Amino acid sequence: LLIAFTSCRQYPQNDDLRFQTHQEKSTVIEYVEQENDKQFLINAIEIDMECIRLGQLVQQKSKKNEVKTLGKILEITHTKSLKSLMKVAQKKAYKIPKGLSSPIIEKYDKLSQQSKNILDLTLCNLIIIRNEEALSSFEKASLESNDLDIFQCVMLLLPALRQSLNKS
Repeated sequence: LLIAFTSCRQYPQNDDLRFQTHQEKSTVIEYVEQENDKQFLINAIEIDMECIRLGQLVQQKSKKNEVKTLGKILEITHTKSLKSLMKVAQKKAYKIPKGLSSPIIEKYDKLSQQSKNILDLTLCNLIIIRNEEALSSFEKASLESNDLDIFQCVMLLLPALRQSLNKS
């Protein structure tokens, strides 16, 4: 009887296999969710850096005070956002971009060389587009993020992003 009992215990039972498979699936899902949260942070940081650069460019190159004011709002809003996101990324020990990529820098260098008449309209359109992209990304993260730190950060920044878009 003892031999039969011990020999049965050497092989995993069906319930044990189902439990292991469930654990493996949970681990994969958790990894994917972490990667999605990490990718959101990296993308949001890049958007913030780009919006800060755009806001500075608008303040330097625009002829109209209203447009310069929009540039200042854009810079302030995204500087606040960038600082908050960087804190979360550092807490998580994620490798984050240190600055804008070369193509984006070149894009803004070319933009700053446009004639002043075309520049104000182009800059206003870019401000709206960048604000919409940022807001869309943050709203999606507010619904999909499984990380409490990211969720709290997003929820704190969403009102300022909405206000910035409304003003632009």
